[in-house]
Amino acid sequence: MGGWALAAAFAVEFAGAQPALRTGRRRVMASISDNDWRLQERKPYLQGASFKLMPWASKNPQQWDHDHCEFCRAKFAGQEIPDALHEGYGTKDLYYWVCPACFEDFREHFGFKVFA
Repeated sequence: MGGWALAAAFAVEFAGAQPALRTGRRRVMASISDNDWRLQERKPYLQGASFKLMPWASKNPQQWDHDHCEFCRAKFAGQEIPDALHEGYGTKDLYYWVCPACFEDFREHFGFKVFA
């Protein structure tokens, strides 16, 4: 289990929340509750947001070499950082990124939309 996944698993167990559990390639969905540790900061700016599944790209390559998932804080980066996620759901302006697992977990809760 990678660093972020291990930290997430520990935080979930510690906080008593039950987000989606990941076991290899298979995902076991658990219900999302208001006390899910990934919702510790309310995120009204994401309500109804539109995303596209795409390779990670920096909004400002001269200043940013990575981003983080708005929920679990998993790292997004280019191929030069091998332990980072290289694809996820980004907004049109490339400012907000959500990892595929959190996108599926919170898609209904936040009313996410997908654009082509």
